[in-house]
Amino acid sequence: MTGSKWGGRRASRLRAATFDAWGTVCHICGLPGADSADHVIPRSLGGPDTLDNLRPAHLACNQRRGNSPLKGPPVTVVCGPPAAGKTTYVREHARPGDVVIDFDAIAVALQPPGAHSHDHPAAILRVAAAARQAAVAAATNVRGQARHVWLIDSMPTPKRRGGYKASGWRVVTIDPGHDVVMSRAVQRPAHALDAIARWYGDDPVTSTTPDPSRDW
Repeated sequence: MTGSKWGGRRASRLRAATFDAWGTVCHICGLPGADSADHVIPRSLGGPDTLDNLRPAHLACNQRRGNSPLKGPPVTVVCGPPAAGKTTYVREHARPGDVVIDFDAIAVALQPPGAHSHDHPAAILRVAAAARQAAVAAATNVRGQARHVWLIDSMPTPKRRGGYKASGWRVVTIDPGHDVVMSRAVQRPAHALDAIARWYGDDPVTSTTPDPSRDW
């Protein structure tokens, strides 16, 4: 909705929803403490007042940016079911100076040596999700641009896909096929098998383990 004025209770609700969805790290400078909602595509250029087009920002950063289009670093989002080969794809394409944001790698780094590479305790999942969110904001901010950012996001929600599109990020899908994925996933935890089932439209395996890496 670009025709209505930005302000009042509606803007306050959207600002609160923006913080709830994206955190409070400013997407422009990469620092915490955001206190406003910034339109990725400015309203003056047709950007809607929707969560996929809103990001947290310091009011001062927001005002300084004005209606200028964002010119952040190139970002490639790599999607696909568990065991598809997303990490291998990034490893083969990333270059020195690039930033790679991989939820499982973050979770492993938060634990003592020997931690499982794909099955993490609930507390680690929560901390890793927050760390990934902060890493994305810091890596893609306009001031401290990385050369290239690679973000692994197995099964992004429609909201996140919309946000990637609004930001001008490239999305690559890695999918070698059901049989290949299942043959690779024999040692994966139950929630990974659930995700594979959802990806291919199969009946999901019963699992009580959530996957917060999909909640960013």
